[in-house]
Amino acid sequence: MKNFFQTIEPLLNGLEHTAVSVNGVTYLLLACPYTQMASPPADCAFIDRYYVASNRIYFIKKELVSALRNEGYETVDCPYPYKHLAYAAKFGLPLQNTLIAHPKFGTRMAMEVIGIRGVFAPEQDEKPIFEHPPASSFCEKCGKCIQACPQKALNRNGIEPSRCTRALQECAVFPTAKSAESMGTNLWGCDICQRVCPMNAKQPETPMTESERELFCFDKLLQSFTAGKKGCEKYRDILGGNYLRPTKLLALLFRVLANTENPSDYRATAAAYLNHPDERLRSAAQALVEKCDS
Repeated sequence: MKNFFQTIEPLLNGLEHTAVSVNGVTYLLLACPYTQMASPPADCAFIDRYYVASNRIYFIKKELVSALRNEGYETVDCPYPYKHLAYAAKFGLPLQNTLIAHPKFGTRMAMEVIGIRGVFAPEQDEKPIFEHPPASSFCEKCGKCIQACPQKALNRNGIEPSRCTRALQECAVFPTAKSAESMGTNLWGCDICQRVCPMNAKQPETPMTESERELFCFDKLLQSFTAGKKGCEKYRDILGGNYLRPTKLLALLFRVLANTENPSDYRATAAAYLNHPDERLRSAAQALVEKCDS
């Protein structure tokens, strides 16, 4: 067990970590913290820093898996929900918004898990890991996230994923005009439930960096997304390769621009997509044009 941790420690790049063994497999939990972004300037969209952390930890995990295999360890996939495993490993508290609050980082972290054949950490019974962990008793007295959610996706029983802004962004389809308006200027990701959570009260908040401001300003986003895949490439390190879908991103951007102070600045661009073959983009362009003409 000592040799195992001596092997992985230099490879963790300072990530917070813990481990738990289940049925002869040790699951190494990794957490990459990030700082909360202050509310963006009026000319910028919000893109959650979670995705930068998630992208970073994904590649660290790949390097770590390769190194472990080179050392003779057999790595396996993790069959458990990461948050359930984190709770079982006492890595943090489960919250009403279904996130895990780490003692040091609150909910501001991205997680990855690596399974390694062998018992190198305290053993845990498998059964509780498949069960959804109950929200902390602290949440029962709070309820701030429930009140703050613009899509009313949270309730005392947990979350309705189909109503969550993040889920709506994933499909780029908004069932009602109100649900699109509730997205505000959140282009990718939503952290409203995290901003009001007392578990994050001590987490630092930092303004947009100069590079973030340059990339997240509406004009730059519009220029990039209308340029297709090549234009989106500069956002790879922020969003990750899986999310670089120009049509979907442009549809989301039109929804965001409709919620800005001056949507008419973008009417002409949106009008050029009113006959686009993709319904998501066509509908988003129409919503922006109608907002300008109303």
